[in-house]
Order: sequence, then structure tokens, then C-alpha cells
Amino acid sequence: MFGFLKRMFGGGQQPEPSADCLVPRIKNQNFLPALKEHGIPDDQLPITEPLVGDLLVTYAFDLPHTFQMVMPNDCSELGIPLDKARRIAIRNMARSFPPPDIQSKPPIYSLIVGSDMEACLLLVDELWKQLDERVPGQIVAAVPARDVMLYTSSESEEGLAAIKKIAAEVFAANDVHGLTEQLLTWKDGKWAVFEAT
Repeated sequence: MFGFLKRMFGGGQQPEPSADCLVPRIKNQNFLPALKEHGIPDDQLPITEPLVGDLLVTYAFDLPHTFQMVMPNDCSELGIPLDKARRIAIRNMARSFPPPDIQSKPPIYSLIVGSDMEACLLLVDELWKQLDERVPGQIVAAVPARDVMLYTSSESEEGLAAIKKIAAEVFAANDVHGLTEQLLTWKDGKWAVFEAT
């Protein structure tokens, strides 16, 4: 069992993990090899699922002072079916965090929710269905770090060039929490790696 401290740490006892505090986390595919390099045995690795490109979905218990990573035995002990973990985690995230604040410097838009949960917005299909109706062409998104979610239109050369540059800079500056330099596109109700034409 291990976790990651939140930015603010206070005293007091941690509550027991439960299905109600299960939330998603987005990681780069190098996450698991890095844990193995630090001596975490295979049977103690957290649950992960492929998301898109070089990104993974994993899960944590959102406790007051830490995000405690979720292991397969945690799910069995708490009666959380593995095939329903994502749905439960997204529901908890929607309940626990405010709707995203859309900040704009056209042609780039930024989504803010706080608590380093911005990258997890990739999992909220309903959000992207709504935004897709407002963006000409296709949505192209960048998630270079866990607290950065940018998007633009596939029809904006200026927007594409700008988020590509920002993604590369932010990713390079986040050696621990960097996610991906790849740009993603929302297409046919799911994410794919964006290929510039």
C-alpha cells in the first residue's frame, strides 16, 4: 500500500478507504516501470488500464492528506468490481469536485477543477460531447501534466501550434508528474492520438 501526499498536509487520523472516495488518476505508461525500479513487486502494483496513446488510468482513494493508490486486493476487500471501478471513480469525481471552469485565450481553452484533477477530465465523456458541439472541426487536447488540460480546434493552425508548444514545455518541466506530449483528439465519442495532416 502506498500513496502520494497532497500539497497541503495537516494532522489528524486518516479515515479508512471506501468506494465513496475512489477517484481516477491519469499516469504515463512509464508509471509501472518506475514503480518496479523502486522495488515494488508485481503483486503490489496498482490497478491500471490503457486510456489513449501513452496514458493510463489508475485509481486512488482520495483521503484528506494523500491519494492512496488502489491495489486489486483493495477492490476485492471493498466489494468494488474491477469492471465498474472507472464508473464509480468518475461518479465520485463528479460529486466531489466542481464543474470545470473554462478559461479562454482563443484559440486555446483551459479547463480548471483544482486538486490536480484536470487530466482526469479526459474520462468525463459527457463534458466532451457538450464541448464538441461548440468547437469547429474536432477537439484537440493537451494534458502534459496532471493539473493542465488545454484544448483547441483541429481547424485552428494557431491553436494547434500553441498547444503543441505549451504541451512540450510543460511536459519537459514536470519530470515527476509529466503525462504526455502527445496531442489527443475527441473523435467518434472517444479519444485518439491526434495526427496532424
